[in-house]
Amino acid sequence: MTKTTSIIDIGSNTIVLAIYSIENNTLKLMESISQAKHLVGYIENGRMRQEGIETAYETVREYMELLSLRNIEEVHADITECGRNISNQQELIHAVQKAGCKDVRILTGHEEAMSDYYGAAISSSLDSGLLIDIGGGSTEFVSFENKKATAAYSIPLGCVRLKTMPYTPDTSRPSIEDMRRRYPAMKNCAHAIGIGGTIRYTTYAMQKLYGIGESFTIEQAKDFYKRLQNEETEARTVLYSIADEDRASVILPGMGMLIAAMESFDIEVIHKSENGVREGYLAHYIHHLV
Repeated sequence: MTKTTSIIDIGSNTIVLAIYSIENNTLKLMESISQAKHLVGYIENGRMRQEGIETAYETVREYMELLSLRNIEEVHADITECGRNISNQQELIHAVQKAGCKDVRILTGHEEAMSDYYGAAISSSLDSGLLIDIGGGSTEFVSFENKKATAAYSIPLGCVRLKTMPYTPDTSRPSIEDMRRRYPAMKNCAHAIGIGGTIRYTTYAMQKLYGIGESFTIEQAKDFYKRLQNEETEARTVLYSIADEDRASVILPGMGMLIAAMESFDIEVIHKSENGVREGYLAHYIHHLV
């Protein structure tokens, strides 16, 4: 029997609606809509401004209307870093519920990281290594061995936040090294799974520039990063051909985090995963498929 489910993923950079079918305990993506709303940019002094709350409300309401037209009744919502540490969490939750989505949950950093892992594990053949998810407001790391997570941590630095800082790898490196001191189970590895917009669009761009598949090396990442830093015409043209201006503007800051992580863990190759927090949250926390 086939079942239809959906999730509204309210992130720091984008708000995504994803619709799935569930058959034989397997999630299959049917439709996905993503809008860059930069909710993390509305946070001041630990509080989300009313404009951000209203942006979330209007976007969720738009998605709920679309779901109604498709006669899809099951809908869940998760909120990640943009709602995790604000003082007016209940205002944000109430706005989502008022827009029509009653089942909404703010994920802890650990829950977000584990959702990433559960999502990626659905399709990845990598048994041991590291998972990295560079989002808008945070970056999640999960170390795993023999298909089991051994440590998970969320750093409150993502591509949107890094855009307001000197976004070389040196900016992210101290947070990564602090994490590694706290979690010695996070070991060096040659191969890692990559999730999130920074890694996804970096891969798409490098596929055109270097003729790669779904994976890229640290040498290729560093070369692409340098070409973007130098505002090389070919690299910028390729990036803007696959990403709109909002997304493209945060790729370079996100790549600073990516390169710092690859250097810290001696990662040689990143394997892009299309599955992540949305699939993992639905599969593990809602439908108990994994």
